[in-house]
Parts: sequence; C-alpha cells; structure tokens
Amino acid sequence: MKKLIPIYIIFIISLISSLSFAQVSFPGNFSLSLKDKNNSTYSFDNPSDYLSRRAIVRRQKQNIKLDSSDLPVNTFYLSTLSNYGLVKYTSRWQNSVLMRIEDSLSYVFISNLNFVKNLEYLSPASGSAKTKRVNKLIAKANKNDNSFEYIEHGKSQRQIDIINLLPLHNEGNIGSGILITVLDAGFNNVNNMKAFERLRSRNGIIVAKDFVMPGNNVYNEFTHGCYVLSTIAGDITSSYYGTAPQADFILLRTEDVNSEFPIEEYYWLIGAEFADSAGSDIISSSLGYNQFDDSTLNHNWAQLDGKTTIVSKAATMAFSKGMVVINSAGNDGESAWRKIGFPADAIGIISVGAIDSLGKYASFSSVGNSSDGRIKPEIVAVGKSTALVSTADKIFYGNGTSFSTPTIAGAIASLMQANPSASAENIRKAVLMSANNFNNPDSLTGYGIPNFFVANLILKSINIDTSSKELSFKSYPNPFSTGFYLVFSSPENQFVSVSLADLSGKMIWGKSIQINTGAQAFYFSDFQNINNGIYFLIINTNQKVYTTKIIKQN
Repeated sequence: MKKLIPIYIIFIISLISSLSFAQVSFPGNFSLSLKDKNNSTYSFDNPSDYLSRRAIVRRQKQNIKLDSSDLPVNTFYLSTLSNYGLVKYTSRWQNSVLMRIEDSLSYVFISNLNFVKNLEYLSPASGSAKTKRVNKLIAKANKNDNSFEYIEHGKSQRQIDIINLLPLHNEGNIGSGILITVLDAGFNNVNNMKAFERLRSRNGIIVAKDFVMPGNNVYNEFTHGCYVLSTIAGDITSSYYGTAPQADFILLRTEDVNSEFPIEEYYWLIGAEFADSAGSDIISSSLGYNQFDDSTLNHNWAQLDGKTTIVSKAATMAFSKGMVVINSAGNDGESAWRKIGFPADAIGIISVGAIDSLGKYASFSSVGNSSDGRIKPEIVAVGKSTALVSTADKIFYGNGTSFSTPTIAGAIASLMQANPSASAENIRKAVLMSANNFNNPDSLTGYGIPNFFVANLILKSINIDTSSKELSFKSYPNPFSTGFYLVFSSPENQFVSVSLADLSGKMIWGKSIQINTGAQAFYFSDFQNINNGIYFLIINTNQKVYTTKIIKQN
C-alpha cells in the first residue's frame, strides 16, 4: 500500500498540471457530460413526471416519440457530484450537469468518477470579466447609425407589411393560444409599461424566470428583452402593434450582459429545456455567441455545423422536440468575424438576418452559410430602423437582427394559430417556401423575405390526397403587378410548364419547372413590360392542362 500512495499522488499532480494548458480558472463553472442514464427513477410510462401536459400534447400532435433525451439526469449521479461542488443546473437533452468546482483537486476527483464522461470549462465562478459589456447586444448594430432615434409617434406597419402578415391579422390570427418563450438578457419594466398592459391584464405572461441569477427579478434587468418583446406583444392603440399581441409568453433571462463566457450557452440550453417542458410552441432568441472574454474559449468558423457547440446542439434538439426555433443571425456583417453566430447555425431552426424597410440587405447583418453548406440565414425581416417600444413607452427606431428575429417569431405564432394542426417542420418549410428568393438563395439574405399570406396558402394545401393524380394550385396576388406566386399541391414529383397567354391565345411568357410531392411555392416575376389586362394562366402536366384567368394591373 505504501508503494501505491506515491504513484497515486504523482498521478493526481500530473492531472492537475495538465489543467494549466486549458486555461482553467478555479473556482470555476464546468459542464460535466455523463456517460448514461442507467437505473433512472423516471420512465417513458409516466412522462408527466418531467413534462407538462402541454409538452406531451405537442409531441403527440407531431408524432414525436419520447426518447432518452427526455429523461432527467440520474439522481444518484447528482447526489454523488454534490459531494465535490455545487450542482447548479442539469440538462436532460445533453445528459450533463452545470457545476461550480472550487479547486483542482475536486476537479481531479470528479473527472475520475466512473459515470463522468468529460468536463468542459465554461467560465470563472464570478467577477472575472475583462470588460463590462452592458451594450454588447446592441452596440454593433448601431455603430453606423450612431444611436436610437426617439420619435413622437412611430409605427410598426411597414415591418408587418413587408412580410405580408396583415391578411392573417385581418382574419383574427394574432397569436391566440400560442406559447412563445423569449430568451434574452432581461425584460426591464415590462411589468409596468402601458405597451404591455393588455398582455398583463389577460395574464399573458405565464412565467418570468432568471437563470443567470436565480431568484432575481427579470423586470429589473437589461432593457434589450423589453425592445424584443415589443415587436411581438407591443400594443399601443393607433400607434404600435406587434406581430402576435395575443400570444402567451414565458420570459427567461439566460444572457449575462456583464461578461461573455460559454456558460451563457449552458443557460440558453437550460432555458430551452424549460420552454420544452412547459409546452412552448416557439422559442425566440435574439442571442448569439462566437468570441469570449477568455480568447482561449473562442469558437471558429469550422464549428458552424449545428452540432458542435453547447448552444447549437441545444437549438437543434429544441426543434426536434416540436418547437419552432427562431434565432438572430447576428450583427457581425462588418466585423472581422462576419459570419452568423451560434446557435444561428443550428439544424432545423430559422435564423433571421436583417433588411431595411425597403427590403435592402442591412450591412451589419451576419452572413452565412453554415460550415457544412446549409443556407444561412434562412430568411430576413426588417432589422434596420425597426420600430420598437422603449421602457418609457416611447416608440423609437433601433437596429439589429435582435429585432428582425422576434418580428418573425410573432408572425409564425399568428401563422400557427391559423394552422393549429401544422407541425413545426411544416411551419418552417412553408415560411421558407414563401420567401421571395426561395429558388435562388444566397449567404446574405438566405431564402429572402417571407410572405406569410403565401405561407398560409402553402399550409392549407399541404395535406393532399396522394392517391389522386390531380394537381391543384393557387395564384397570388390576383390582380398582380410585377410578379405572382403559384402554390402547388402535387401527389407526385413531376415537370410542369407554366405560361401566360393573352385573350387571343397568343403565348407571351412561359417557363418549365419541377415540382415535388406535397406543397411547394414558386415566384414568377419580370412582368413589368406586359400590358395591363386579363390573361390566361396555363399549367400543363403530362396528364392534363389547367387554365385559369389572372389579371395584370399596375
């Protein structure tokens, strides 16, 4: 035994010495990945032990089966770990633990536990930020425009019009029955503002919770979340109207503006899991990560694959659980980084870039694509000179993908209300298909500006009788000026020709396209030189020729 002791001590010393190469600081916060969930006290037979009824129904509606990622972390493992440090949070999805470890010796003991897979350093325990970053969420977006400009009476009409959301609103689809979780840095004064008075009076804020400082009041924290929420839920008679003012909300603080460390990615993960278990339909996140106060922890472009970082894996998982996840692309378009941030690279989510009110790309908006070649950002909305509501109930203009993102989140809530049986996957598909650049996406604006009226048409057409050989289609708008959409429902993959003929039968335009099984939208343009009047729209398939009338009117 005496011979073994020196060897064991040498082993511990060698492990402790190796930590210096990883720039680990003690006391520190670590993510501990666990090897398994063996002998769990939870089971698939009783999902109500760890999921709300609403979360279970959401899964059932979309035929999403429970799997091991739904089960909570093994309680025996947690009990053991608590002997070596403070267990702060646990993650079902990543089977991990966020833990404060006081010293290197405790680190070594933990790393040698037989159920611990690995440890990842996330941040110093507290108070080690190199710089105070209270403006990090908005500063980059405003460096060219100097500051927010307060105005006496602003309006949100243009940011709603450009995505053609008004038809859904006019039909009464303003987010009723949809639960949106907003992840942000704080929601200052939301509990007092007149812009949210109707929201509060109907008890539309279900939960407000702080994951950065548990027990803290999120309404006393940073203002960014207030601006974000205003684009969705703001409601000032005759002056301002959000994209889904009748939705319900969970407001979660997962962002610490005073520093930048990967621990915030873990807070995002925990916030997303909370949203899942509470039964949220949508996650709206105007947050992103790439560079940190400790540069040894920085991410790189190669990691933009949706499956490497804590936060991107979390966003990808959130989508797989049946939630529509909308995340800002980022405001690094003119910085050295340039690219989208994390988790905008996540798989299955909708990352949102920024345009101005005329539809022009905003130069600060981060660019794609993902490192594995997926189109990023997916879509864009007004993020330059976006109408917002301040904590003092003043309407003003601000810049950033932070604001184009919740605009889209609210619009999707309105779309979901109009299509209550649609899955998250089909909602996402319809929104992308409706965008004006769907057939020619790029790395600046992705698939382009979505058209929520068209997205609604697509969803209404998506459930077709696949046993039928009949093709169905709708054109929009009619009358049209410079271009129109064709929304197809097809029982099979096929080539069709689309043409316009005048009333004499003379063909004046034509194009061949390939359509796939299900619903699909195409946008046809460049009709400026065609005279106003009535035309025949002709759809020719191998089986049949379809003809309808369409009107050109400037």
